[in-house]
Amino acid sequence: MPERSSPKAFPVSLGGGSDPLRNLLLEAYDSILASRSAIYCSAPITSGQRYIEWLTQSGGSRNLIDDYSPSEREQHRVRVIEPNRAHARGIADDLRRRTRKPVIDPTAIGPVSGWRQTDWIGFWEEVIARFAVELVFVEGWEYSYGCTHEFWFATSEGIPTFDETGQPLPASRGAHQIDAVLPRLKKAGIDATKFERILGLLRGVTP
Repeated sequence: MPERSSPKAFPVSLGGGSDPLRNLLLEAYDSILASRSAIYCSAPITSGQRYIEWLTQSGGSRNLIDDYSPSEREQHRVRVIEPNRAHARGIADDLRRRTRKPVIDPTAIGPVSGWRQTDWIGFWEEVIARFAVELVFVEGWEYSYGCTHEFWFATSEGIPTFDETGQPLPASRGAHQIDAVLPRLKKAGIDATKFERILGLLRGVTP
């Protein structure tokens, strides 16, 4: 496996490292996982294809998820978050059975008061850098900005990436999948700027 460099800067403000809860969660992982020993299962939690369907079929709110009202949060939880978690849980359980390796399922962690998307991105980036030996991307990952960021980070760090069927997912294939969903994201009223920035970064990664 290629030697990993230190984490690269990304043009968003990632979560800082002084949050006591963040540090506690990292210590919990550190207490049970050896360095670079686990499979990280990258899956949409608050977004993905189910989010797109909710927006287009049911008139779901196009506000930033972090700014949803209580009623919007409940609809979003029922229509998007819980089905995403159930699917990711099944993939993670199957990986554990097949590989006999520890599997990190980020969808198993519930909401943290005060954390926004940038906090989660920074946290999971550090988890990946410290504990992941490979990443498996759940079907529909390309619709999730968080997953696309994790894909870019893993490929830039030389961490092997696979789809949920076990097939290699190189940078070129991942970039193609992201590019293919941009029209649907835009049609649903989602700001695709961050996805396009990920694409630009991936083009600088060797396939």
